[in-house]
Amino acid sequence: MRRQNQASEYTLTELQIEKLIYSTDWPGKRARSPEMVFRDRTLLKVLCYCALRASEAAGLDWKDIDLRQGRMTAYGKGDKKRDLLFGIPYPDLASDLSALKGRQTRGPVFVGKHGRQITRQGVLYVVQRAAEYAGIESPHPGHARPWVHLLRHSWVRNARRRRPPVPWEHIQQWLGHDKVATTMDTYGTPDTADTADAIARSIRGGLDGA
Repeated sequence: MRRQNQASEYTLTELQIEKLIYSTDWPGKRARSPEMVFRDRTLLKVLCYCALRASEAAGLDWKDIDLRQGRMTAYGKGDKKRDLLFGIPYPDLASDLSALKGRQTRGPVFVGKHGRQITRQGVLYVVQRAAEYAGIESPHPGHARPWVHLLRHSWVRNARRRRPPVPWEHIQQWLGHDKVATTMDTYGTPDTADTADAIARSIRGGLDGA
C-alpha cells in the first residue's frame, strides 16, 4: 500500500499556474522595474515548468544552461545532477532565459538588486508575492500561504491529468528521483481536488439514476 503524502496531494491547476507566472508586477511603495518583473516571471517559469526545488532554482548558473539545445543541468539533493531538455516542451522559457542572459556566460541566473545570487528565501518571497497579487491562496490547510514545493507537486499532478498522461518513468527523470517507486509513492495517490470531483460525479450520477 502506498503511504499518504499529504503535502503532495494539494496542488494548483494549470490555469492558476499561468495566472501566477504573469503576476510579478505586484504593487508596492515603489513601482517594480521592468527588469525585476521579467526576472521574477522567468524564475516562476523555471519553478513551474521544470519542477525545480527552491535551492535548485536559486543555485542555477549560466554555465549550467545551454540555450542552443534548450538544456539545463540542475543540482539537487546530495549534489545529484539531472539534465532537463526544457526547450522542447517549453520553448517560451528558452526565449525568456535567452533575453535574461544577454551577454553573460557565467554567474548566477537569478540575481537581486545588488547583483548577488538570489537566496532560497528570496525564491519563496517571489512565489508568495505573486500568489498574493494573483489572488491564489494555499490549497493546504497546514500552509498559510503557497510554498515553492507546491509548484513541483502541481507540475506532477497536472502532467498525470493530461491525456495521455506523462509516464511515471519520465516524471521520475524530470524530478531527479533515484527510483520510479519513490515518484509513485509520493504522487500515486489521488490529490484532494480529484477525490472531491470523483465523489461529486458519483453523487450526481446517483441522483440522475434515482
